[in-house]
Amino acid sequence: GLFIFCEQVSSVLQQDFAPFLVHLLPLVFQALQADLGIHYQESNKSESSSSFEQASGNAKVSMEIRGTGGVEISANIYNFQIRFQALKLVSALALNHCLTTHLTELLEVVLANASDRLCTAMLNCEAVDACCELFLLLCKQPQPSQDVNKAFVELGTQFLSGLSFNPTSVTSDELDRRSAFANGFERLCRICFL
Repeated sequence: GLFIFCEQVSSVLQQDFAPFLVHLLPLVFQALQADLGIHYQESNKSESSSSFEQASGNAKVSMEIRGTGGVEISANIYNFQIRFQALKLVSALALNHCLTTHLTELLEVVLANASDRLCTAMLNCEAVDACCELFLLLCKQPQPSQDVNKAFVELGTQFLSGLSFNPTSVTSDELDRRSAFANGFERLCRICFL
């Protein structure tokens, strides 16, 4: 709720939203680094089951995998959602030119979300978009510095690494990820060279 509200207010206030960032950015950093609570363990259950704890946001799935045995996988759904909303807010803040400080720190944390393979493809794609918006804003700073060159190399390397092809794991999520990385790399090049 808070991040969605701030995203909408920042789109109206634009640069006038900047004074509120001193209070908001610590929450954004915390949300972008929230523990997804992903756990995997072997199980001796033979039937498939799933459960969700409303209060904590923990979801658990148990299943039998042929040739491997039973497994139990759990994750915190709420933390996936909060990360996604924080990424959308970062994109909006960059797009609305609200951010003038902490760009390189934000870029580092957002890039970690783009390349985290345990995240959902949707979260990875949103992180790639946020990285591009932050990079564009970094390039528009009055005194572009070595930070721009360093950011271009880091982003470009991560985006190209995300394109690596594994023919045994071609799912629609994987194709979405690769498409986001390819589009992100193209945007980086357009920002720098056009």
